[in-house]
Amino acid sequence: MKAVVLCITGGLASGLALPSFAMDRVDSGEAVITENNQNIRIQSEAQPNHLTGRFPNSGNPHAIERVQVDVQVAANPGKTNRATAVRVAGVALNGILFEPGTAECFGQGRGSAGSQSKPSKHQHGKGKPHRHGPRPTGPAGCEWSEEAQLDGRTRLGLDQNQAHVQPGGLYHYHGIPDGLINTAANTGDLVWVGYAADGHRLLYSRSGKFQSSYSLKTGQRDGGPGGAYTGLYTQDWVYQAGAGDLDPCNGTTIDGEYVYLMTKDFPYLPRCVYGTVDASFNQRR
Repeated sequence: MKAVVLCITGGLASGLALPSFAMDRVDSGEAVITENNQNIRIQSEAQPNHLTGRFPNSGNPHAIERVQVDVQVAANPGKTNRATAVRVAGVALNGILFEPGTAECFGQGRGSAGSQSKPSKHQHGKGKPHRHGPRPTGPAGCEWSEEAQLDGRTRLGLDQNQAHVQPGGLYHYHGIPDGLINTAANTGDLVWVGYAADGHRLLYSRSGKFQSSYSLKTGQRDGGPGGAYTGLYTQDWVYQAGAGDLDPCNGTTIDGEYVYLMTKDFPYLPRCVYGTVDASFNQRR
């Protein structure tokens, strides 16, 4: 079947169907989205359609460049009972990628295990899934991965959209992109922001109706940086079923449709998915 263009520069066409429940959607900006019976393809040059912070800055030395983004997701995504860790959580309707984790790793390449060395200099890289759960750690072999947010404050040069820039110039989101959400025309509670890497929709609740089920661990870290659990590291957090509204991948079912939610608290974005991730999300950029 020949692909049909559903949205082009300047906004989404009405052909991109909404589910049965009430939901607004953000502007597609310069992204082009095409769909056939099997896949939805999102193409862009990773240029945000909203104001950004200043780059380079003291925490992020890279400038925003035009970088080709070309990913696709399943048009009719399935859901299994097995979570798969992801480095790239999905893509916004404006063609900007979501990457919740970082490549900051305690002690990476610095002396023996358990040393009190400082985290490595920020540089994004391809990570591996954590062996003890669905959340990725960051760089290969990293046991203690730094988070881009701490106690509601951004780190690593993130701007007001919880975004910053990779060494190659790719602007990408680490959390809730306020500037993008503000492009939604209406003021309803649920906003459709993009697609998760498995094709299920990625939403944001303006009221914070859906709460994450992750909690900060108590006590002292066993090895690594030591000290009390503060939330600085991904491994400081633990999923507790029933503690919130969402499953381990920050997902839930609304009116029969399985969706993922962005949250203001950890994990902010899905760190895993329950569907099949297309190979296009594993390409280095």
